[in-house]
Amino acid sequence: MIWTFAYDNLKAYPECGSPFIYTYKDATANKTPEAASAFDNETEEGVDSGPCPFVVNGITGEQLNKLGTKALVAKAVSI
Repeated sequence: MIWTFAYDNLKAYPECGSPFIYTYKDATANKTPEAASAFDNETEEGVDSGPCPFVVNGITGEQLNKLGTKALVAKAVSI
């Protein structure tokens, strides 16, 4: 894979700090109380031991190499 950089864009970034906006939210639990069922009495979702499933919703690297531009746009819009 050949990487190319948009040097004009890089020059527009500040020398210090991040050019991106990000938000940090300190949480004591990994559930949103407003989104939980009235019958859901667990404080967190997850596992205490054993395998922990990891779910990715989106287009993965393997798909990026096999699909054309129009197919990628169609997949992204349908997610």
